This record gives sequence, structure tokens and C-alpha cells, in this order.
Amino acid sequence: MSKNHAIKTIVRINGIETEFFMQDAQALSHFEMAAIMVPKVESAQVLEALDNCIENKQIPFIPIIESAQGLLNLQAIANGPRVDRLAFGSVDFQLDTDIPSEGQALLFARSSIVIASVTAKLQRPIDGVTLEIGDTQALTKDIEYAKSLGFGAKICIHSFQVEETLSGFSPNDKEVAWAREVCLASDQAQGSSVRLNGKLIDLPVVLRAKRILQSFHADQGTDR
Repeated sequence: MSKNHAIKTIVRINGIETEFFMQDAQALSHFEMAAIMVPKVESAQVLEALDNCIENKQIPFIPIIESAQGLLNLQAIANGPRVDRLAFGSVDFQLDTDIPSEGQALLFARSSIVIASVTAKLQRPIDGVTLEIGDTQALTKDIEYAKSLGFGAKICIHSFQVEETLSGFSPNDKEVAWAREVCLASDQAQGSSVRLNGKLIDLPVVLRAKRILQSFHADQGTDR
């Protein structure tokens, strides 16, 4: 989300395993919001049930993958009704799978969520929380790791984390400078492959550079 854009509300409802799921769905049926975040989604049927309850069909869903069963049914969930992007509930996933550590131990789950998002043509997924409130170094490290795997956002559990997270998932100065240099070199080569700083610049590299600039301009609220 851009720091220059108006903040939109995403409402997280109770899970379908609770008595409050249907109450939440009915209460939100006529409201306007950016999205509904749905916890502990383990099948597309959960989203179908919610879809039937929410009359405003313009409201997208963000399913949170928090269990082994959810990961097993990941592709069906990603292609479920109204899904805008996926989120990873890493802490609950660790509890469900009895995986005590973060990082590499959850690499398969994170990469699976990214791949499912790409194949379902969703927005880049949202990574799980950083539990170390007030530890900027830990948050920055987690953001860089999630971004390197293909995540485009992160769930925050404290207002302290918001500004750092917004900045962390926006293109930095180095990335923007590289992207501009690549696009300029490509324009000068009139679309042909070209070498820049000893590296080959071909179409996939140019498209990545354009994507970075597009994201940067969106964050800045500019067209170019």
C-alpha cells in the first residue's frame, strides 16, 4: 500500500470453525470495505459459504493459509470465489505442523503460496507476522526475506511495524535506479538484447525493471 494513498479497511472475521463466522458474514453483508480477511481457510468451500452470505459482490476475500490442510488445498483455495490474494498465517501454521523454527523450515510453505498466487493470477501474497515488537532489525530482516521469495506485503501486529513494512515492500532507491538504467539501455537498443554492467539485459529483465518502476510510481502517486 502506498503511503500517499487513502487507507482502506480490511476486516478480519472469525473462522468458520467458530459460532461467529456466520454472524460476522451477515453483519458485513451490506458494508463497503477493501477486503475481508478469512482466517484458517482449509478449503474453497469456506469461501463459497462466505460468498453466499455477502451480498456486496464487489468485496474481495483474502484467505489466510494457517494449516497443513490449507496448504494441501492451496490451489483450489487460490482459485476460489472472490480471492484477491493469499496470506500466510505462519505462527498458526507452525503450531499445526509442529515446526518450532521460522526461516528455512517454512520455505516450502511460503514458496507454495507464492507459486499458487502466480498461477491463479492473484496479487502477490501477504507474509505472516514478526513477533518481535519494537525490534526494527528483526522486522527489516523478515521483510527482506519475504520480498526475496515473492511476497508483496506483510501482516503487522503493532502500529510500530506499519511504516517500516510499507517502506520495505516499496522499491528502494537502488532498485529504482537499476530499473531506470535497464529501461534506458533497452530503449537505446531498440528492444534488442544488450549488455549492461557486464550482464545480459533481455526481455525478462526489462519486464522486471518496468514492473519495479510501475510499483514505484504507484507508491508515489505519479503516472511516470
